[in-house]
Amino acid sequence: MNVLFVCTGNTCRSPMAEVIFNEMYKDHHAESRGLHTRHGDIIESNALSVLRREYGFDEKRKALQVTLSDINDADLVIAMTEAHKRELSGLYGMDKVRTLKELAGSRGDILDPYGMDEYVYRRVFSEIRELLERIRLFREE
Repeated sequence: MNVLFVCTGNTCRSPMAEVIFNEMYKDHHAESRGLHTRHGDIIESNALSVLRREYGFDEKRKALQVTLSDINDADLVIAMTEAHKRELSGLYGMDKVRTLKELAGSRGDILDPYGMDEYVYRRVFSEIRELLERIRLFREE
């Protein structure tokens, strides 16, 4: 299964979700994009610090804007917030968009840690990992 994680700027939540997912589910593949990326932005240093500590990930990738091609290539699009889901559904008119919490049987949004300290990034990382662990869809049964 090809999964696309989407957040606002593709510098915090969606890159963390992509890395966590790819570490957890080797039989599937995830990428990440942003709805409103800024030219030249890279993954936030606090997000990178958490990913480095947890998985040895040390790639200073550039933020990528979501495109129709990205959406078409994905089997499932996972948004970090209800607003992201609405925007993606409105732009691309599809029903393969879900929020991460919705897939895990919960409600609400993943907090945007942009501009906050590393402690907040660690909390967001832990929440994303916990939610991804709860989703049976990706497990080999």
